[in-house]
Amino acid sequence: MSLVLDTVYKKKGNNANSTNILDRRKYRGGRNKEELLIEELKKEMENLKIVNKEDVLKDLLNLKEKLKYLNFFLLLKVYTYFGQKNFDLSIVFENFDKDFEEEYENILLDNSYKSNLESKCNKHKFRQDFIVYLFMLDSLDLNIYPGEESMEIEDENPLTRQEYIDGMDDYIDMEEDEYMTDL
Repeated sequence: MSLVLDTVYKKKGNNANSTNILDRRKYRGGRNKEELLIEELKKEMENLKIVNKEDVLKDLLNLKEKLKYLNFFLLLKVYTYFGQKNFDLSIVFENFDKDFEEEYENILLDNSYKSNLESKCNKHKFRQDFIVYLFMLDSLDLNIYPGEESMEIEDENPLTRQEYIDGMDDYIDMEEDEYMTDL
């Protein structure tokens, strides 16, 4: 029995004296899938030269589980296009055919895809994906600012509404202490 304990102690003792060398494989494997997706998304933002990366990242993270199935290049292209239209589908629908052709020509100039996008079939698929991404981004309600939602909720909630009661003025400046009881 002491032989087993000595062996275990020697193994632990040898490891304590050795130096730890940083291994990138440990850290890459130690990160969760969400962190890896965020890293890939940030790389794609740098490739497309997007300026407000943190705002875009915060908006796109609202897609949650859908994000890992999407093409980041196309998603960011659609996001920038939709942002130019103030995240409003009614503005997008006015000249979508013309706008899509312009976006498609820009994408053809710096084609990051392996396949040939100039064929009619690929162009049609690309257009369908573009439209689907538009609807997904529209479902996030990106044109609503966080301050607007909280103000509306406070006004509608009857529990947060203050009501003035007769005789309330007598208790405004009164400090509460631990010995105070309800009347």
